[in-house]
Amino acid sequence: DNINLAILINTVLNNELLSGEIQELPIVGNMKVGNLNIALVCIKMEDEKYRLYNYFDKTNPLKIFHEDDLNGFPMSPYIGMKKAEIIMYSNISCENIYQSIVETQGDNNYFFALNHFILELIDAYDESGKIEIYELALKILDWMIEKQPGSNNMYLINKFQLLKRRRELSIEEIEILLRLKNEEIDLMMLTAICILMDNLSEAKLYYMRLEENMQESFKELPIYRLWENPVN
Repeated sequence: DNINLAILINTVLNNELLSGEIQELPIVGNMKVGNLNIALVCIKMEDEKYRLYNYFDKTNPLKIFHEDDLNGFPMSPYIGMKKAEIIMYSNISCENIYQSIVETQGDNNYFFALNHFILELIDAYDESGKIEIYELALKILDWMIEKQPGSNNMYLINKFQLLKRRRELSIEEIEILLRLKNEEIDLMMLTAICILMDNLSEAKLYYMRLEENMQESFKELPIYRLWENPVN
């Protein structure tokens, strides 16, 4: 632990290069210091030395692109994080994650990937109970709704399922869900809307009309936990 702490001070705080006999380091690595897990970006230099950065600092130079069938598009380096990493890392900065996300000029593919990150955040909140994760997810969703108004009902459903984890939905929010329900034809979306409205009998009707593989997929979504364990 003392060695790792010294490395952190010398490389991240004092901006010194990591040298010596070093095994190949991953681009993003985890360094343990006592009970802490510190996420680092490790950039290999030409002289086989490494420059280390706090993964969640604004000075993080990591740039990533998502590859799909047609083209790559820029992404925030954080939206590929999974639930376990969100919970585990001690140096996580929700504010810097948010700033990185909103400063990335992404297209529809970016928002699609970002919505998957939201689900990881909800999973992480459910397991850890950390209010900062809840607030980060809500803040990102508000930004997504503002940037793509009316383009994707899923953003609103994810926002409302977050809110429902901490309070009852308001009359105005229920009215929005009623509007979405009248517009929607997707069975998974209709099931989710009915769960949020506490109409569990109707939710079951829509759910039973799903193909078996889609039923299994639905069970993996965070909203399914609201059906299994109603909070209100």
